[in-house]
Amino acid sequence: MESRTGPGSIVYQGRTLSVRVDPVRVPAGQSVREVVERSPAVAVIAECQNRVAVIRQYRWAVDAWLIELPAGKVEPSEAVDHAARRELREEAGILVDDLSLVFSFYPTPGYSNERVDLFFGRVSSVGPPLPEPDEDISLNWWNRNAVEEAVATGSVTNGIALLGLMWWLSKTHLDQSTLDE
Repeated sequence: MESRTGPGSIVYQGRTLSVRVDPVRVPAGQSVREVVERSPAVAVIAECQNRVAVIRQYRWAVDAWLIELPAGKVEPSEAVDHAARRELREEAGILVDDLSLVFSFYPTPGYSNERVDLFFGRVSSVGPPLPEPDEDISLNWWNRNAVEEAVATGSVTNGIALLGLMWWLSKTHLDQSTLDE
């Protein structure tokens, strides 16, 4: 088991994240752990008439347009379900009546404390999106076949979207199995 041997120090403070270095004792002796501190995030699987909302967004860090779920960070003192609804409205113009937590997970626990809460909601209405000034986002609706093809061909490379879409496929498969019985 690792243990802290002194206070951590922030070596970088940015707009959306900070980097902390912690001195630790490990079985082999002394070491350090670099931790990317990031606010919790939310993502939403929004379903309407057996289709799921996906967005296409450019990501500078990987220099590519990615297929994603509507998602974003939780603001300080904001409830996660409120953040999920806000991000869904901002990025896709979508409102949902019901919203349920699917699960929470740590996408990169080897170096970051970011937690993602993944929600599912059935769409009640769609209006114009309200993206941030620096966001270029387009909304698409994928049916089961489109999701299966995108997952099978590897065209979804965003981990949060891949996990959410695979969950949605398993859910729709289970829903169909129940109808077949």
